[in-house]
Amino acid sequence: RFHTIKVLCIEGYDYDGEELFETVENGVNAMIKGINFHPDLKQILKQESSHANNLEVLEIYGCDNLINLVPSSTSFQNLTTVAVDFCYGMINILTSSTAKSLVRLKQMKIFHCKMITEIVVDDDEEGDNYAANYEIVFSELKELRLSSLESLTSFCSVNNCAFKFPSLERLVVEDCPNMSIFSGGELSTPNLRKVQLKQWDDEKRWAWKDDLNTTIQYLYQQQ
Repeated sequence: RFHTIKVLCIEGYDYDGEELFETVENGVNAMIKGINFHPDLKQILKQESSHANNLEVLEIYGCDNLINLVPSSTSFQNLTTVAVDFCYGMINILTSSTAKSLVRLKQMKIFHCKMITEIVVDDDEEGDNYAANYEIVFSELKELRLSSLESLTSFCSVNNCAFKFPSLERLVVEDCPNMSIFSGGELSTPNLRKVQLKQWDDEKRWAWKDDLNTTIQYLYQQQ
């Protein structure tokens, strides 16, 4: 019944505790525990898997052996929420191909992943000088939270990829000391008015300088 799963929560360690799931209509919740007891596991879905299209919520916690969230060809056409926390071995979250499929994504939270350098990476094997210009539109994304990512340098550094966030209203960038720019290419965030510096202190700790890239550069220089 894996094809009916809409909420998937994966934890690296097997422990007893209260399970908290978001509720989706006509869906099945699944909890997978103990991934860190399988050190050879590097990803949670097979390259040819089509089950990802049914997922609406994907939460990954404490999975140190995962290097990438999913294979580069994975499509998440119905995904609304992504949360990744305490995954110390992960180096990126999404490839550009997967990011293009996230047409319904509303919330993304990435916390405590000390190896991550970028959230979205180009999956063009020839590099960004080879590929033509392209754009990724997160049309429904309203909230993006990045916290305690000590190696993060940017959301995406590819200079021939334009990002559009027409619905983004809340952006948290907390304890990301090496983040010097948000995006290397064109960037549009028409509804964003500030960058929140603390998750739970919305009114007091924020910054804004003309646009998002300028704001991130300013915060980096102020350290």
